[in-house]
Amino acid sequence: MGFIYKFRNIMGVSKGKPAHDVEKYSDGVQKGPQNAEAHLKSAQSYQKRGETEKAIREYLLAADILSQNGLYPQALAIYKEILKQSPTLEEVELRIAKVHVKMGSLENAYSQYGRLLKTYNTQGREDMAAEVMCLMAELSMQMIAMKEKVQNPTCSEELQLSEPNAANATAGNVPKDPPLWGERRKELSTWAPI
Repeated sequence: MGFIYKFRNIMGVSKGKPAHDVEKYSDGVQKGPQNAEAHLKSAQSYQKRGETEKAIREYLLAADILSQNGLYPQALAIYKEILKQSPTLEEVELRIAKVHVKMGSLENAYSQYGRLLKTYNTQGREDMAAEVMCLMAELSMQMIAMKEKVQNPTCSEELQLSEPNAANATAGNVPKDPPLWGERRKELSTWAPI
């Protein structure tokens, strides 16, 4: 029951009568197949009736729609709850990793892929493990590229001060080689202790 009420807050579903007819929500889903709220309500109805497989299918559809619409935190919440209910659904773990990638949370995506890889290796599913390893390799390359971009900004990203602006420099914005400092640096570099 807690699973159902969590998503009322996420989707803004108002508290109401405990159970609605599944057919009523099925009509809503048919009329608006891209309506995440309709899929959530339908899933809740199926869950109340004890039809877990149908409920999970509807929850997955709702989470997929939310993800497609850029509502990643809401989609993640649904995916994670589905995993709590049915921890053997590897496709949900894969979807969680993909949402983390879309959110730019590459480390979380990598961890999720790692858990999935461990599951596939334990099950002896080498083909699926190989696919996940490829996804992890691509993700590693993205993470390396991002770190290099942060550590080595391009010339256009660096702050460049021209000589006329050197007089206006502040403590946090000091030019690298102001005109007078260049001459003084030459003097200091030729200085040798006695």
